[in-house]
Amino acid sequence: MDVTTQGRAFPSKKFLVGERLSSVSFARALGLEDPLLLHSQAAREQGFTGRLVLPAMLGFHLAVSGDDLVEGLGFTWGRTLNLGIDVDWAGVPVTEEDELHARARVVATWERVNRRGGVRQFARIRTDFTMAGRPVCRCEVLFTEVREGVPDPTVPTEPRFHDAEPFAYLAPPSLPEIDGKALPEHRTPEMTRLSMARLSVATDNPDPLHLDDDVARSAGFDAVLGHGAVVVALLHEPVRRTVGLLVPTRLETSQTASFTLGNSLVGSGGVDGVAGPDSARFRTDVRDEAGRDVGSATVKLGVAVHE
Repeated sequence: MDVTTQGRAFPSKKFLVGERLSSVSFARALGLEDPLLLHSQAAREQGFTGRLVLPAMLGFHLAVSGDDLVEGLGFTWGRTLNLGIDVDWAGVPVTEEDELHARARVVATWERVNRRGGVRQFARIRTDFTMAGRPVCRCEVLFTEVREGVPDPTVPTEPRFHDAEPFAYLAPPSLPEIDGKALPEHRTPEMTRLSMARLSVATDNPDPLHLDDDVARSAGFDAVLGHGAVVVALLHEPVRRTVGLLVPTRLETSQTASFTLGNSLVGSGGVDGVAGPDSARFRTDVRDEAGRDVGSATVKLGVAVHE
């Protein structure tokens, strides 16, 4: 991975959402039964122009091509891995019928000595999505890769952010009453090759690590790995089921383990702060069928996102 790329920006891209993303394929892979994700007619009956898109589906790869990742940023399929994804969501409904602009840039790169030898590199990529000039989503992905050798003295050992531009949240609406501490959980079906294929198509994700066992084995894994978007979606799902999509939200997520074929994941959570009429904070987790931790998140709603 090229850690001299801090500050690099990529040309903005404009696309019709439904030509690159599929809410129905994403929902089916995760076992989501929300009619607003599965059926255009149901969405239109609720006043939307088409099926709704979940924030987790809006990834950096919609703004950065596979060639740019490999040739421009020095990514290696199977070796450059995602450590966590933070998502800022303005509470604006995005449907498959909408047109989005996506703009990506490298906001921080650094490296430090790896405990198991060599050097661990880090890069943080930020992608902003706007619709008709209005901010709708910001995605920040932290990537890591291990290389041989010693640290480069010209590269920072801690992140120094190139761009501290704040995300422009909308005024939060009043939240529905949140009863108790626990949130509704969601369990996915067993992950299969069909699930993995649906997810890659649903998010227009070019990474062969999710589809090709040879790529996965060359990176030291037994089989294909699951998508980071699944972990983010499941970390958000308990909150989405409680308050919906039309609330300004910040998800600060980390992925602590990978998942693969045969796994079934459970997203759950609870209130982690005072839930008032216009703000709340939650803690959510994703575990596999054996109870192993896969990811966790702090989710902030309403005015709490500005803290």
